[in-house]
Amino acid sequence: MIADSDKIVLVRPQGGLNDTLVQIEKCCSYAEISGRKVIVDTAYAGSYTFHDALSNYFDSRQRGLILDASKFEVSKARDVFPNHLSGRLGDYRTFYKNDCCVDLIKGEPITFDFKKNYTERVVVHHQFGGGDSSSFFQRVFLKPELQKRLSERLARLAPSYVGVHIRNTDYQSDFRKLIDEMVANGLFKNRRVFFATDSEEALHYIKTHVTDALHVEFTQADLQGNQPLHRRPTNDQIYWKESNSEAILDLLTLAYSNKIFTPPIQNTIHSTDAIPSNLKFSGFVRLAIQLQSQRALLTQFAGVGGWLDL
Repeated sequence: MIADSDKIVLVRPQGGLNDTLVQIEKCCSYAEISGRKVIVDTAYAGSYTFHDALSNYFDSRQRGLILDASKFEVSKARDVFPNHLSGRLGDYRTFYKNDCCVDLIKGEPITFDFKKNYTERVVVHHQFGGGDSSSFFQRVFLKPELQKRLSERLARLAPSYVGVHIRNTDYQSDFRKLIDEMVANGLFKNRRVFFATDSEEALHYIKTHVTDALHVEFTQADLQGNQPLHRRPTNDQIYWKESNSEAILDLLTLAYSNKIFTPPIQNTIHSTDAIPSNLKFSGFVRLAIQLQSQRALLTQFAGVGGWLDL
């Protein structure tokens, strides 16, 4: 619960799944130091990604971490930092400027100094950006309905499978080379395989060229339009519920695999410029690899400990 005396961090994260969780974890770490509670608002109308309450996918393990902002009236709050959002928390809009999310009217960043303590009751962080979000999974449980869907998927892949992740929409990768080399080296032959991708083109190539696997499981995400799943121009809540759910299930299915294969990102669709070495792989697949190496954390969060649980 939120009392009138509680100080709050209001986080409205943007970006793909990993970016979203990175920004939430960043605010949780700050709240623990500054004595605040965290309200996560992933359904704010002025945001461009996720479009649904995080409480529909996770249950909080911490009293100070609230995953559904609709239960708390913050829109009229005036004791706010940044100060230009005073009385405007329910209706401001944003745009990107210098790799930062800024207020459409004031042109000022919507964030605060994470090394500073504030007197204002509400501090707001509305940003995107990647990093390591694996610590977030210590704070939440996966919803039972998603646990069930994950268990059913893993049962079809048991007892051993490889995961393949291909990003090829906003970022481009030579996925054909990866698939051709894996086929030539017999890495699919008589094996169970899970493919996660955001690209309809890549999915078609896989279905055409991978013919000797024992069992193949594909993402169930809607891949039409050659766009990142978190940037689709739709307000359809049914679409967003299933898209977000599928992204989470794909992440966890990759994490439970024996080995993850992924082609490095080469450039963006808008540029042929080389991608910096620290961005050779998407945050999504880097998070899957991190979770794969932390099986105890994965088990605690997802509620699926191993094949004996299936």
